[in-house]
Amino acid sequence: MRISFLMLWVLTGAALFAADVAGKWTATGRMCGAQLITLKVTGGKITGTLDGGKCGVAPIVDGKVVGDKVTFTVHHEEGDQQSGGKPFDNVFEGTVSGDELPVTISRANSDQKGQMLWKRAAGN
Repeated sequence: MRISFLMLWVLTGAALFAADVAGKWTATGRMCGAQLITLKVTGGKITGTLDGGKCGVAPIVDGKVVGDKVTFTVHHEEGDQQSGGKPFDNVFEGTVSGDELPVTISRANSDQKGQMLWKRAAGN
């Protein structure tokens, strides 16, 4: 019983002290140019959209924030040249630091990785 109570307290505490990532974030990508993510957070779960500039708009799925750690997946339904036009996912993992969110982006089912620095949009 004590272990269950302790685990509940730890899990609840992590959700209460999750970083504030809700809102709009901007970045400039090598291939897509100016980009905007809009993050919505409910109970530690992240949803939203990525407006990838010339690369299109895609939903954010399977997202979570625990403490200052953020992970989410962007699902690209239309695909691209590398995927042969088939849908693909990019997984974003990062750590919030004030108004910056540096992330590592991994393409699902691939060894492709990249880095990107998101900055909280002005007026957020």
